[in-house]
Amino acid sequence: MKRGIEIQFNWVFILIAGGVILAFFFTIVTKQQTLSSERLAVQLSRDLDTVFSAAIAAKGVAQVLSIPRGGVAFDCTETCDCNFVVKEKPTPFKDKIIFAPETLADEAAVVWALDWKVPFRVTNFLYLGQPSDKYLLVTDPSGANQHSRQLQAQLSRDLPAALQTEFISINDLPTKRLEGRTRVVFLAVNPRDESTLDLDASFKRIEVSGVVIDSRTRQLKFFTREGDAFESQKASYAGDAGMYAALFSTDPQLYQCGVSHSLAKLAHVADIYARRAVAVGNEMPRQNRSDCVYVTDAIDQLRSGAAEKSTAIFPDLAGLELNAQQLNQQNQNLILQSCPELF
Repeated sequence: MKRGIEIQFNWVFILIAGGVILAFFFTIVTKQQTLSSERLAVQLSRDLDTVFSAAIAAKGVAQVLSIPRGGVAFDCTETCDCNFVVKEKPTPFKDKIIFAPETLADEAAVVWALDWKVPFRVTNFLYLGQPSDKYLLVTDPSGANQHSRQLQAQLSRDLPAALQTEFISINDLPTKRLEGRTRVVFLAVNPRDESTLDLDASFKRIEVSGVVIDSRTRQLKFFTREGDAFESQKASYAGDAGMYAALFSTDPQLYQCGVSHSLAKLAHVADIYARRAVAVGNEMPRQNRSDCVYVTDAIDQLRSGAAEKSTAIFPDLAGLELNAQQLNQQNQNLILQSCPELF
């Protein structure tokens, strides 16, 4: 009897000890897997950051690049701390200005870079999309809407060929059956019903977002889907590069943060050119070129306006465009007079 109890005790001890050993090794393996996943995420994030840096430097170039399996997410907080996320590892944008959908799920992405000029070059914008996304570009067929026709011609010429784009009349939009993730872009024309964007009921089964681009007033209206309807957010843009930023950004917050960082850079660059204008203007009489006059009103207004609007939420940028046009005209006049140009 006593021997039987000892045998049972030994078996219980062996089972407990074995369980502890298995648990120990399981913990080690789990930790190793976690560390391996974290190292992989860090390496992939570094690689992608390098790819983005190289792509944004190649202004005017569109290309299709591989991205990590599992996709990439893009996110900006209310305070505009912006990150791209690979395998749950966030990486800050740093000084890069990126406009993209909230997620890229394909293993390839279309990347395109343009420089933002207001009117001098301020920075480069990087746009990202994916080949499987569909861009439905809605036009006004009436002959009176020249802005819609001009936008159609411009986008036909500029947008990368790797993107799936289709132009459609707003009259035909309600009967268009949608398939796959779709970005609906209204070119200087407004949807008749903003709650549905005039879309066929098929939009309820897929991921859809929209934006209205008014090239006459430089105003925007973003549409994000909430259930079976859309909610809107007004914004504005400056320059063609700003217009394309709105086209690629499905999240209004990401667009707003990109604009905010860009305006801060504009204020800094405008300050440099304003100082240059004063220095060159002071030098001209000594060079017997008193006819070369450097008025800083327009660039001062551009600088102060950009600084003020960089901290605003969805600011109106129409005034900046006017300042930029005035400054560009001033620079052209200096060139015609054979004076040192401002920029």
